Amino acid sequence: MRWSGPTVAFSLGRLIPAAITLLATPIVARLLGPADYGDLAVALAVSAAVTAALLGWCEPLVVRELASAADGADPGARARRFRRVVGGNVASVALAGTAVSLLLGVAIGSEIVAAVGIASVAMGVSMLVTGIARAEGRPGLFLTVATLAVGGRPAAGTAAVALGFGVAGYMWGWLILTVIALGWGLPRAHVHLRDLRPRMPRIAEVRYAAPLSGVALAGLLLQVGDRLGLRLFVDSHELGRYALGYALTEIGVSLAFQVLHVRRFPLLLEDWRTRREHAYLALRRNVMLATGIALALVPATLAAGSEAMSLVGGDEFGVANAGFMSLVAAGLALNGASQWAAVDLQYQRRTSAWLAASGAGVVANFAVIFAAGPSMGIAAGGLATLVAYCVTLVLVVALARNPDVWRVTLSGMVPPVLACAIATGGVAAAQDAASPVAVALAGCLAYAACWVGIDAAVRRLRPLS
Repeated sequence: MRWSGPTVAFSLGRLIPAAITLLATPIVARLLGPADYGDLAVALAVSAAVTAALLGWCEPLVVRELASAADGADPGARARRFRRVVGGNVASVALAGTAVSLLLGVAIGSEIVAAVGIASVAMGVSMLVTGIARAEGRPGLFLTVATLAVGGRPAAGTAAVALGFGVAGYMWGWLILTVIALGWGLPRAHVHLRDLRPRMPRIAEVRYAAPLSGVALAGLLLQVGDRLGLRLFVDSHELGRYALGYALTEIGVSLAFQVLHVRRFPLLLEDWRTRREHAYLALRRNVMLATGIALALVPATLAAGSEAMSLVGGDEFGVANAGFMSLVAAGLALNGASQWAAVDLQYQRRTSAWLAASGAGVVANFAVIFAAGPSMGIAAGGLATLVAYCVTLVLVVALARNPDVWRVTLSGMVPPVLACAIATGGVAAAQDAASPVAVALAGCLAYAACWVGIDAAVRRLRPLS
C-alpha cells in the first residue's frame, strides 16, 4: 500500500519535532554543561509527567466526542458537543494548573518550577489541538501545530540558552512557542474563547478517560522515571551525563519507531479484524524491525558510547564507562516489541490490562533504581530501563491471553536478540584491539550479518504460514 498524503503529513508531524530535538540536543548540552543539563533533564521529565497528569485524561474525550458528533445530522452538533464536554474541561484544568504552578513557584522561590508548570499546561492544550486534528482527519493542522509546539520547544529553548537565560529560559522559550502555536491552531480547530468556559468534569467522563490517561501516564513514567529516580542518588553533573547518553540512544531509535508505528500500526489493527493470519506475519515483521533497530545500538554504544558523548557534549560529558547506554538500547528494544505486542489488548479494548502491564513496569523501574542507585550510580538508570521494559513486555503478552501473540512475538525477537549477543560478545573481546570507532562499525556489520542469517534459519525451521 502506498503512502498517502495525509499519512505522510501525520508522519512528518512526529518526525520533524524528533529531528529538531536531535539537532538541538548537542547544542544545549554544550551550552549548559553537565550540571545544568542534568537540571534541565529533571525539569523536562517533571513537565512531561505534569502534562500527562493534568490534561492527559482530556485527550480521549476529544476523539470520542468529535467522532460522536460526526454521526449527528445537525451540522452544529460538533461545535456544541465540543463546547459542552471538552472545552470547559480543558479550561478548568488549565486555569487550575497555571494557578498552582505560579503559587508553588512563588512559595519556594523557584522560577524554574513556575515555568515548568505553566509550560506543561500549555503543552497539554496543544496536545488537544493535535488530537482534534487527528480526529477530524486534518493533517495540515496536525503538522503545523505539532511542529510549532513540539518541535519549537527545543528550538526556542536552545535560543534562550544561547542568550544566557539558562534552564528557566529554556522553559519560558518553550512556553512562548507553544502559546504562538495555540494562537494559530485554536481558531483553525474551531475552538474560540467563548467555548472555553470552565466546568467541573462529570464522573462518567473521568471514568471513561482515566484508564486511557493512566496508560499514557504510565508509559511516560517508563520513559522519564529513571531520571527522576536517579536525581536522589547522583549529583547534577552525573545526571547530566546520563541524560545526554540516554538522549543520544533514544532519539535515533525514536525516529525509526515513529516511521514504523505511524505508517504500519493502523494497517495492523485493520488486518487484526479482517485477516488474522496475515496480521500475525505483519506483527512478527514489525516486532523484529522494532527490536532489531534498537539492538543495533548495543554493540555500537558498548564500543564507542563514551567517545560519542564527548564528541557531542564536549569533554565534560566524557565518562569512563558508558555501558549504561547499551542497557538503555536493550530496554528500548523491548519497549518497541511491547508496543507492537499490545495490538491484541488494544483490539479487545482491554485498557485495564494494558494499564496493569505499564504500571508494573513503572514499579519495577523505581524499585531497581532505589535498590541499585546508591551502589551503581548512573548505571542503575540503564538497568532500571531494561528491567522495566522487560516486565512490561512479558505482562503485555501474558495478559493478552493469546498463545499466537506469544509465538509470533518470540519468533520476531529471536533473530535480533541472538545476533546482538554474538556481536556484543565480539565487541567486548576486541575493544582493546582497535580504535573504538572501528570496533563499533565492525560490531554493527557483524550484527546485521548475524541478524539476516539467523532470521533465514528461523523461518526455514519454523515457518509461520
